[in-house]
Parts: sequence; structure tokens; C-alpha cells
Amino acid sequence: MKKVLLQNHPGSEKYSFNGWEIFNSNFERMIKENKAMLLCKWGFYLTCVVAVMFVFAAITSNGLNERG
Repeated sequence: MKKVLLQNHPGSEKYSFNGWEIFNSNFERMIKENKAMLLCKWGFYLTCVVAVMFVFAAITSNGLNERG
């Protein structure tokens, strides 16, 4: 994988690795993890993101209603 990445990115042959290589290795390790654990982890992240969005929407709507 390293040779292909270094060939695809000209100028990066000076270094032993670049950012894409780190990303690809992490991505492969994530795929090799247990699928149920992966789904649970990403489901938890998405739930937290949606909850934070709802909280900010409620705060902004309350603030606008009080002022207006």
C-alpha cells in the first residue's frame, strides 16, 4: 500500500509516510473491528450529534421568542 500511495502523490517520496497513509491504516483497522461494536460506536456518536443539534435549536428558538 505504501508504494502505491507514494506513487499517487508526487513529492511525497521524501517522507516515509503522509497523511493519507495514516487515514488508510486507521480505516482498515476500523473495518477489521467487530461490526456490532462499530455500529454501536457510530450510532452513539450520531445520537450525541443529533441531541446537541436539538439542544442548540431549542436554545436559539427560545432566545428569539423572548426578544421578539
